[in-house]
Amino acid sequence: MRALSLENATPGDRVPELTDQQQELRRLAGLTTEPVSRNRNDGDVVDLRHYWSILWRRKWTLVVTTIIATIVGFVKTYNTVPLYVSQVSLQIENTP
Repeated sequence: MRALSLENATPGDRVPELTDQQQELRRLAGLTTEPVSRNRNDGDVVDLRHYWSILWRRKWTLVVTTIIATIVGFVKTYNTVPLYVSQVSLQIENTP
């Protein structure tokens, strides 16, 4: 069995690296996940634009899910039999 390394690899063994344009096309097509940060050394930095873009792309999923959950909640609330019923009588007397 032969050990794989870059020195003894044939052109067929090597996987070509994707250009920035190819990576962007794959990302737009949904074939790969987006990196959180362009700088791979920034492990502690959170790119809020990345999360906003995810929410913006999935906005209709979020809207439809929220509407369905709201409708189900209203239907469940109005169809539930109340467990406790109370009644109040208030007597007001006219005092001289």
